[in-house]
Amino acid sequence: MKREVVQDFLNLPGIAGVALMDGRSRPFFYGLEQILSLPQREMFAQGIQQVISTTPANVERFEFQFLRYQVHLYKLTQGLVLLILANVEFETRHHAQIEQLNRELQQDFASAIATFRLLSGTITLSQQPDWKHSTEAAIDAADWVSALNQISQLATYYLGATLSSNYWKATRPSEELAAFEVDRAACIRFTGTSTHI
Repeated sequence: MKREVVQDFLNLPGIAGVALMDGRSRPFFYGLEQILSLPQREMFAQGIQQVISTTPANVERFEFQFLRYQVHLYKLTQGLVLLILANVEFETRHHAQIEQLNRELQQDFASAIATFRLLSGTITLSQQPDWKHSTEAAIDAADWVSALNQISQLATYYLGATLSSNYWKATRPSEELAAFEVDRAACIRFTGTSTHI
């Protein structure tokens, strides 16, 4: 995989974070560690994998709103999923760079995530805000629940409420996400005391 392709992709205007996942190995997050904690990233990845596994094969990309970002999901080669967390500067006209990245990932699929992790470790997102000094770094619990319920609704459409609810319950880490409850209709609610996560 060429470093320039990864660098050109990560430097597209408007990209706030990227995740690369294949459903087998641990997902790779880039830029999202400033926005979401580790348990939040893992729960987010599980929700995305659930949605991806239930979408029809002919759906190659879709978008949804998450907090104040637009999430762009791309089904790439051999079950690889690219998630782009973008702000308003990101435009879908950057599809050519995403296709080029997909071709590069195909060339070395067995180690695509490891290679992407290695190459991206030397690159800084050009448009990423400085979350360390921002007062908005904490995520409002209501926004988090709203985003999870949007993912859950989509999963429920394909799997049904019972399977979706059971999946959420079976895959959530108990300690980190004890303040989140899932009912029989796969509706998630926050029962904690803090208004920020």
